[in-house]
Amino acid sequence: MYIALMGCAQQGAGGAALGLTVADGGGSTSSDAQLEIVSASSVNIALRDFQSLTATASGGAGGNSFAWTNGEDSDSDGAGGTNVWSVNATGTTNQATYNGLVLTCDASSGSGGQEFTTQYTITCTVTDSAGATASANYTFAARVICAF
Repeated sequence: MYIALMGCAQQGAGGAALGLTVADGGGSTSSDAQLEIVSASSVNIALRDFQSLTATASGGAGGNSFAWTNGEDSDSDGAGGTNVWSVNATGTTNQATYNGLVLTCDASSGSGGQEFTTQYTITCTVTDSAGATASANYTFAARVICAF
């Protein structure tokens, strides 16, 4: 007795590669607009007050986990000084929606009309159940103008 096994196997078939997009509520993947605040001293800027970010994964094996980080790209007091901006709170770091980032600008050393600017990049990395990863960035700028 012979047993015949018959069938068809599609070569090269597999799930699509894991991909990731990070966008704000308006669907943009970056922010060209600057948040502008006039202040007489230190000020906290909460990203959640003007923007929330959502990571959308595609492809991969499913069972996704998300990790958010943020990094300062530039920090200026407008007069050649730096380190006037700092992260006060990192926000949500393990969900598909990111909010809660709070930046602090110490504008107390400024004078009338002096600008304090910064640019931050927020990065989301998604990992699927098979260990594949993908990352996407969102960049935004903020500016505080001294009122005194």
